[in-house]
Amino acid sequence: MLSDERAIAIWKRFGLETKDEYLGVQLTKLKQLAKQIKRDKDRARELWECGIHDAKTLSVLTDVPRATTRERLEEQVQEVYGVDVADKFATELVAKSKFAAECMQDWITSSQTYVCRCGYTLVWRSCKLKFRLTDEEYMSIVSKIGREIKNSHNWVREPMLYATMAMSGLSDEIRQHALEMYTEVGPIEIDYGETGCKQPNVMGVLQGK
Repeated sequence: MLSDERAIAIWKRFGLETKDEYLGVQLTKLKQLAKQIKRDKDRARELWECGIHDAKTLSVLTDVPRATTRERLEEQVQEVYGVDVADKFATELVAKSKFAAECMQDWITSSQTYVCRCGYTLVWRSCKLKFRLTDEEYMSIVSKIGREIKNSHNWVREPMLYATMAMSGLSDEIRQHALEMYTEVGPIEIDYGETGCKQPNVMGVLQGK
């Protein structure tokens, strides 16, 4: 039985919502299943469109990034609900496609919670991948985070913080800029609901501790 009542309980404690049916299949089980089946873009599309939240995660784990299109990614990002699907969609599909940089730059300007979350998830992911931006572009994103983070949705603030920490590791100049920004606007806390999730230690990372 793939469904896990504990996962459903955690979902409720997070206060998350989805328009799709949620079965509570743990990510580890979805990853195991993804390894057992070959990547197939047609099957991935069927999984994405079947109306089951967990199937969307399996979809992005088994899709073919090089075969996707910008139009398809734009369609999908409008159908992302929940932090788990948002993060896996961004890291497992978009980040591995040739449209990663342009999607990232467009989506961080979105007023839609999960679209914007995907954008900032791509920002921190880009720091370790080949679609990295210039230091000047990252500095601009740090400034944007400083201007907007206090008024952003809880599930956008989280990847903003992780993006800030990731960008700070790219150069001393970016780290100093990020430190000055966070000193001015911080501390920023994430509401993780009734869970044991810990707050990201942003200041510690920026100070090199």
